[in-house]
Formats: sequence, C-alpha cells, structure tokens
Amino acid sequence: MQSLSINSGESAAACCFLTDTLTSNERSEPSHRARQGSAGAWFGATEIQKIAFLFIVYFVALLPLVIKTVADVPAAYLDVAVTKGASQWQLVRHVLFPVAKADIWDHLRGAYGVGWTWIILAEVWANAENGLGYLLEISYRRGRMDRYFAVVVVIVAIAVAFDQLWRIGSRLLFPYRYVD
Repeated sequence: MQSLSINSGESAAACCFLTDTLTSNERSEPSHRARQGSAGAWFGATEIQKIAFLFIVYFVALLPLVIKTVADVPAAYLDVAVTKGASQWQLVRHVLFPVAKADIWDHLRGAYGVGWTWIILAEVWANAENGLGYLLEISYRRGRMDRYFAVVVVIVAIAVAFDQLWRIGSRLLFPYRYVD
C-alpha cells in the first residue's frame, strides 16, 4: 500500500480519489473486454467468438491460395470443356474444382498447421472458462510456467496428431499423387 502526502491546498475529494486509485488491487492490464476489440463487440466472449475469429483468419489466409490454385488450372482442360458445351457452373464443378482440389487440400493442411497458433491465441484471448485455454490462463496467473509449457506441449501433440490425419487423408483421397 502506497502512502500519499497531502499538501494543505489539496481538496479532500482529490485525496480520496488518488488514495483509492493507487491502493486498489485491480490489475493495471487492459481489461478482458478492451483486449477483445471489435470481435468482442460482434460475438461476445464465448466459444462463438473463438470460432468466428478462427473462421475469419482461415478465410483470409486461404482465399488467395485457393484463387491462385484455381487460376493455375491448365487452360487446355477449360478449352476442352467449353468445346464440349460446358456451362460456367459445369466448368467449376467438373473441371476447376476436381483439378484443383488436391492442391486446395494441401493449402487447408498448411493453414490448419499454422492455425494451431491462432487456436492458442483464441484460447488465451477469449478468457476461457474451461479446457486447455483455461489451464493456460490459470497456470500463467499462478506463475506455474512448467504447467503452462506442459499445456502448450499437449496442444502441439494434438496438432501433430491432426497433421498426420491430414496426411493420411491426402493419401486416401488423392492416391494418384503418391504413385511410386
């Protein structure tokens, strides 16, 4: 507790305000609501906010990759389909998507791998009330960095396991890419 020396010219109200302000036990960090920014205003501090945040960052990360992948489809495939009388929708459904889907899968896998960083950020940012985000926050507040890093290791282990599932899915869905 800090003490204040009061000059005779200061008002009692100012003295009480300063004493209450300096001796309060509140943290000087920005409040939970202040950290949330506009996403907090839109979605609140719930699981919906985390999902919306992750959707937005994935969408922003994947959009240029998917556009480039679709643009890189060889023109010969499109020319053949147009010659056969394909409509715009048929070009997308039967030519562009089937040719680009293996590369889009790889982009999804890459974004999902990087996305685990965003997942940790969303867990810490939204003040989780349960789960791994809650364990991260409690460990940090209590100064138990060993437990904090243990939770991070668990999250990384989950990420590696899911990456292997993405790899297996790629081998099952696109076996022509793995011909020996």
